[in-house]
Amino acid sequence: MYQTIIKQITELGKANGYEMTQSVVVPPVLIFKKEGVQINVYYTTLSVVTILNHPTKGKTQLTRRSVSISLLEEIFKAPRVHTGKGYYRKPVLPSPPPLPLSSVTLFQPIAFFRCVSCWKVFKTPTDKIKRVTVDGKIQKMCVGCIAKHSKKSFREKLLDLILKIKSIQKT
Repeated sequence: MYQTIIKQITELGKANGYEMTQSVVVPPVLIFKKEGVQINVYYTTLSVVTILNHPTKGKTQLTRRSVSISLLEEIFKAPRVHTGKGYYRKPVLPSPPPLPLSSVTLFQPIAFFRCVSCWKVFKTPTDKIKRVTVDGKIQKMCVGCIAKHSKKSFREKLLDLILKIKSIQKT
């Protein structure tokens, strides 16, 4: 089915001095190499990937989709030709080597604490924020919110006092 297009592509590659190093069925690709330049031609979609050492960017990979045979011939002649149909994929750079411990300065981490009630932020665990148990969960609350939540209204205090008096009178 694709024999004619494969034949045209291989003839173009050979005419421009490329050697076909590999022909793969899955994915359907023809791989050509010449002097550090690799051209992968996906013959079912006519997408072309050129892999080469760019003078300033180093090893690069440029993909062009749906190229015609005439454009493919231009790519074989000048792999860096700008066609307006491609996209550039940056190379994966190796991670830098780790720094020696003598050159690393250790900093004390800054912790932020937030009150669950008023959402005020405290930079360090000072006397202004405490751990309290709310509904069975340990939470961090500022002293002001603890005082606000722990104060009972006058009515609640009065009811507690009446209940205490009644319990004393019963005994």
